[in-house]
Amino acid sequence: MFVLASKLPGCQPNCIYFTSDYHSSWVPEDFGMYNIKTQSISKPYTAIAVALLGRTKRPAIWVTMRGGGGEEQLTTVSQRDAQIAKQERCSFNLSAPYSLPFALQTLTAVYQSSPAVPLLNACRMNGAVVISTWLGRKKNRGVTVWATEEPSSSLSVQKKRKVVDHICLLKAKEDLSDEEEKDMLDFLYTTQYQMRGILAVSLGRILNENMDKYTHAVYMRFQRKEDMGKFYENPFYLRVLNEHVLPYCHGLTNVDYESEVEDDIIPIFRKGEEFNFGVEFVLLLSLVDNASGRVEEALVSLEGLIMGFPSIIVQSTQGLNFNPSSKEYTHGVVIRFRSLDAFEIFVGSSEYKEIWKSKFDQITRKTLSLHFSVDPVGSEIM
Repeated sequence: MFVLASKLPGCQPNCIYFTSDYHSSWVPEDFGMYNIKTQSISKPYTAIAVALLGRTKRPAIWVTMRGGGGEEQLTTVSQRDAQIAKQERCSFNLSAPYSLPFALQTLTAVYQSSPAVPLLNACRMNGAVVISTWLGRKKNRGVTVWATEEPSSSLSVQKKRKVVDHICLLKAKEDLSDEEEKDMLDFLYTTQYQMRGILAVSLGRILNENMDKYTHAVYMRFQRKEDMGKFYENPFYLRVLNEHVLPYCHGLTNVDYESEVEDDIIPIFRKGEEFNFGVEFVLLLSLVDNASGRVEEALVSLEGLIMGFPSIIVQSTQGLNFNPSSKEYTHGVVIRFRSLDAFEIFVGSSEYKEIWKSKFDQITRKTLSLHFSVDPVGSEIM
């Protein structure tokens, strides 16, 4: 499968990105998030699998190739590029995405392997023209070509919706009983049913030790800043704090930031099967004030890296903290992982460690990272 990126979200103009997975088991369904459900390609030994994973200047690349007998067969994309290491799934950086002329040469080479290829159908999807072809009678000889037309106002891009995310960290008393903990968390969770504007809630006991001794975390999503302002003043919430939270805690910290998510009911409300369970990762940052360019570069690099793990990350948001009561942290990041193993894979990856070393170390005054488990609470959208 070939993706000629022109108007697709996050893609650089007039560049090509390839993707081909012989079994397509790791490719999620949402093309708008740079993931494409593939058909089998005719020449798996000579096709290269490349999926756009982020809006970085040096785009991250995932590579998966399968040849006969189930063995991974990797090849170079062009003679200009370094040989790709033989690994089922590896990520690396290229100095630049492949140019449109080279893409067309590669596509032409595929067509030359089977003259007079018929174009069976074409349709429009997410601003791309999808052209399906058939190179033979066998099912595994199908090829799909994704290509955008010339820039046009009629081509749609993936819509985004602004949301406001709220993080509340609690320091519970050491003698907190299980019953008191349940009472506190239950009342905090039910606040979403007592006031308008709350789109999603997740909370739980923090699983990792941290120097600030936080024990519990609450994550909420609001539709707009005005809703969050009303939340802080809501009589029911204030009663919950005074009667069911503060008696059990000796400190709390709030961080609020505005972010964007896909403009669809599932990602906005964080409901459905994917959001029923997993691990919530909360990252609070205090970044220096006199390095705006480097701060932006670091955050974009982190976003690009997150995009590179679609099989283990459900959603992520990040933004500038605007809560006036907590100036200790300048930025907040929340990432929902599919499982604890998925979380450990990400934070233990060499790519994540390299980004911290190269992008964040010199501009970070303080950081706080913690995670908590999300238990199933039902799949209906409320």
